[in-house]
Amino acid sequence: MRLLHTLLAGLAALPLALTLDDKAAAVLSTLPTCAASLCAAKCLVTNVLASTCELDDVKCTCMNAALQQQVEICVLSNCTVIEALSTKNTTMTLCGAPVRNGQASFISLNDTMGIISGVFCILRYLTKIVYKVPLGLDDLFMLITMLISIACITINTYGLGHSGFGRDIWTLTPTQITNFGRWFYVMAILYFADQAFLKLTMIFFFLRIFPSKNVRKILWTTMGVTITIGIIYVFLAIFQCRPISYFWTKWDLEHEGKCASVNGITWSNGAVNIAMDFVILAIPISQLKKMNMGWGKKLLVGSMFSVGIFVTIMSILRLYATVVAGMSHTNNASWEYLAMSKWSTIEINVGIWCACMPTLRVMFSRLFPQLLGTSKRYLKYGSGKSGKTSDTANSTRKCENCDGKLRPERVVSVARVGRDSQNRSAARPDGITCDRTYDVQYGYDDETYLVHMKQMDNKNSERPPRIYFAMLMISHDLLELDDDHRNALDRAIRNMLSTKIAQVVFAQIFNGLPTKQSLLESFDHVEGHPVHEMGYKGIHPSSFDKVRTSIGRFNIFDLDFNRKAIECFQKESVGSDAFSLRLIELVVVACHEAGARAYAIDGGAYKHKTYDEWRERVLVAKGQDIESRRSHASPLAAFSHPEYQYPEQYPRGITDVAGYWVESKIFGGVVLFDRGETEDKPIAK
Repeated sequence: MRLLHTLLAGLAALPLALTLDDKAAAVLSTLPTCAASLCAAKCLVTNVLASTCELDDVKCTCMNAALQQQVEICVLSNCTVIEALSTKNTTMTLCGAPVRNGQASFISLNDTMGIISGVFCILRYLTKIVYKVPLGLDDLFMLITMLISIACITINTYGLGHSGFGRDIWTLTPTQITNFGRWFYVMAILYFADQAFLKLTMIFFFLRIFPSKNVRKILWTTMGVTITIGIIYVFLAIFQCRPISYFWTKWDLEHEGKCASVNGITWSNGAVNIAMDFVILAIPISQLKKMNMGWGKKLLVGSMFSVGIFVTIMSILRLYATVVAGMSHTNNASWEYLAMSKWSTIEINVGIWCACMPTLRVMFSRLFPQLLGTSKRYLKYGSGKSGKTSDTANSTRKCENCDGKLRPERVVSVARVGRDSQNRSAARPDGITCDRTYDVQYGYDDETYLVHMKQMDNKNSERPPRIYFAMLMISHDLLELDDDHRNALDRAIRNMLSTKIAQVVFAQIFNGLPTKQSLLESFDHVEGHPVHEMGYKGIHPSSFDKVRTSIGRFNIFDLDFNRKAIECFQKESVGSDAFSLRLIELVVVACHEAGARAYAIDGGAYKHKTYDEWRERVLVAKGQDIESRRSHASPLAAFSHPEYQYPEQYPRGITDVAGYWVESKIFGGVVLFDRGETEDKPIAK
């Protein structure tokens, strides 16, 4: 170990103690016997006489670096480590060297970061309990991560902190040095384990929100690599020395044993950790780029990802501090590894904050909906009149809770069966005709629409679509579903979108006009309709390509569902009749939303200019009031269902009209639901 330059000054002044002041003499009297009489004095005299300094020149001996090195080598060869450290501490005091102590700042940082992480985790679990969000494996691994972090925080403060960590090693007692080594050994094991569990927490979270098979394969592979790396480094940390105790006893050079390269373990772990951080961070970013998102939502999601980038930066800084400490030849571990430990503490705790942020967004979206761009408006779907079905449209919709009890103050999606419409279409001789009455409503305490989408103007809608079924951002409501329910819903929606009839229907939306056959199926005849006037030939092949591309990129998390409807679906046992009915309801909602979005986002060849000009001519001829529209047989949107052609009553106007048209085509009419106001379970009639 390198002795500080003032060791020479103190030893050189020993023969001249009587000529110094009382303070200097008192300090010199504390030198160990070995230093004062034999080993240290002999090394001093021999090397000082061979230098340019005089024995009584304290300043010269303090400032001569070459002399310091020679005396240091000599002292370590003739004195024990304990004697050398004691001598160094005494002579540093004699020369007035500054005392370095980062202990207080390290403990303050450690406690502060730990408290904040604890608050984040408590809010995470409280949010899930209060809003009844099912717990997943990511929550379990977060709990394990936090428990390990609590152990680390405790050891940092009461173990390392009380053992002199953050001070120069020569200022510590032999007992403190041994305890420091023991606690540092434990912290290395806990850090490697905490690091692995934190990464697994993020991976399990991504597995919940990314259903894509390719992404899930990458996530499962990443999980396997993370577990393997974690096991390897925990094993290396435990068994790096033989015997294990040699890790904290080797410092005095009085014990026998063998250790692996500390630098090799810590440096390689730091590099691998950074590489895994980039891999895990790249997975959600790669999915984020595939979504059409508003700037507000992009900023919100980007801010969460930026925290992940910050964690990676902390890992890089930690590796740098580890390399600097490992390359130091002062053997001053209690001081040199202080910076590395600080960055490790920041890295782990900020990682915990990042992992908790998606759940905390749920809480803040409930408490501050305007701040996060969500809405609490009470949207009354079907509140207007539609043809002769105004009794249904105007009725005050009530929805029972999942237990079957009516709760007027909480309104969720409702559709009724068993109540005949007053204006049913006549049954066709070649099949069965079923009318749809589909009322979608919104509760005041829900965060998002059941089928939420930004209105698109003509300019935006004429842009070539990137992803036709894209959503503004990941919907947290689907996170309330366990894997069985979510996978069942995902498969059902994909099966619906993959049917031939669905592809034909969506191809018409992308093409911009319905086919003649589709138009005649909805209306007996529409005079002057562009389909007739333009000599419309049919669906262009490129529209089918768009459909196939959209289905290939479909992600269930691109859709928004009403939270209450999701909760009710989750509470039904998989395979039960109630489960099947809830599943059909959500598939119908997904169908409606996909149709509405395709209409709003895609720039169909005929959708806007040609059809809107024709519609305006109809409006001029028939007047602007609702009654005149009802009296005219011409639909006011290119895609209209006879009972749902009046856009004023829907939140998204014509886009909802198109959504109902898609429903009528894919499901052959109407899928009706009756929650059975006096029943415990939903029933179909």
